[in-house]
Amino acid sequence: MDHITLNSQQLDVVSRAHDPVAVRDESGNLRGYIAMVITDLQLADARRALASQERRYTTGEVLASLRSQGTP
Repeated sequence: MDHITLNSQQLDVVSRAHDPVAVRDESGNLRGYIAMVITDLQLADARRALASQERRYTTGEVLASLRSQGTP
């Protein structure tokens, strides 16, 4: 398998990304994408959460709750 080594700034961008990160050359031409890999443990956790009957909250509900508590 081929590989590249990212510097700490590049790795930070990739690790915080929720969507694939476009990789461009020095001229700005799109060369490919980097996507985070989901581990088996992360996938198992997600499946457990989806199967759970525990109450879920939308982003809007969480933000409304925070605002009602005076949190910016």
